[in-house]
Amino acid sequence: MGAPLLSCIFFACSFLALLRSYDATPPSAGATGPDAEPPAYVAPQVGLKEADRILALVDQPKGNSSFSQYAGYVTVDPKHGRTLFYYFVESPTEPTKKPLVLWLTGGPGCSSLGFGAMSQVGPFRVNSHRKLYENPYALNKVANVIFLESPAGVGFSYSNTTSDYELSGDKRTAQDSHTFLVNWLERYPEYKNRDFYMAGSSYSGHYIPQLAKLILLENNKTDKPINLKGIAIGNPYLDTYLNIKDRYEFLWSHAMYSDETHAMFLKTCNMTSIDSTECLSVMSQADREIGNIDLLNIYAPFCHSNGSTNSNVKPLEYNPCSDYYVLDYLNNPSVQKTLHAVPRNWTSCNDGNWTDIEPSMLHTMEQLIASGLRVWLYRQW
Repeated sequence: MGAPLLSCIFFACSFLALLRSYDATPPSAGATGPDAEPPAYVAPQVGLKEADRILALVDQPKGNSSFSQYAGYVTVDPKHGRTLFYYFVESPTEPTKKPLVLWLTGGPGCSSLGFGAMSQVGPFRVNSHRKLYENPYALNKVANVIFLESPAGVGFSYSNTTSDYELSGDKRTAQDSHTFLVNWLERYPEYKNRDFYMAGSSYSGHYIPQLAKLILLENNKTDKPINLKGIAIGNPYLDTYLNIKDRYEFLWSHAMYSDETHAMFLKTCNMTSIDSTECLSVMSQADREIGNIDLLNIYAPFCHSNGSTNSNVKPLEYNPCSDYYVLDYLNNPSVQKTLHAVPRNWTSCNDGNWTDIEPSMLHTMEQLIASGLRVWLYRQW
């Protein structure tokens, strides 16, 4: 059984435990001040929920329509024409009693639809024939789940102002995601008072803490707060130095690059010089020695250009070619039409410029924990 499948089994079961153990007292953090963000843009949402309803996805397994699905856009900046795409799945059993979860995939700049929904914790996955099959460990078995493609430029999300793609960063991503939530809850008012959680992996270790902090700050200004209860992040990218150091330590410990290069890494890449020319040069050398591997599964079989592997892969086992299956599926014009997506070349990650990265989220995490928020950090494999 492949590592990502084990991860999904572990995540769904453990996340259910998190949902059952939250502190019923609504958390709060921070105070308003001169540097407070302006109120979120809110647009009329009447009728948009039904317009976003999906009767069935293309090549969805027959008989698997026991839950409601929706997909569409929420405008977060009307002046720039910046709008974010979401895919929402309700739980097949007692959705009115289940919490609401926002799933954010990291990157930065990678798709929660392609990775989160179609490859990890969504209700369906894509097989080698580019058809859907059921994921028995889907997160929507225990919650109602929003998969958000953020920021603009990722997946189907876009802006009519092209300069927006070169100005993405931590701060604006948090602001846009908050504006998305405020408007989404207007579109789905039945979820306004629902227990709300955020989950994700990798660079969502930046996305989620910053969005959680902003939600708590904005909650202090309104009598209709977002009912945030907790966050869960797998393999979180919380601290730039520690993440880079640990990644290269891990790869070296598995003989993925030479002792000589590792010795140079330890010598030149320390807390104060991680972005120095010398350190970047050493990391480039290590990357050349490591070669083209799956950094999330370093011993995985190789995916050939024709979309095949050297080994027989069962449907629910880890398949190194699954990203290509998802890519083909989401670029199918019929699929894009069913998802109510603007026709475009969908890619799993956007390599656009990232203008601001907080070096560390550790202090923010301390603030969130001190506020009473439930926090769960876990390793996927």
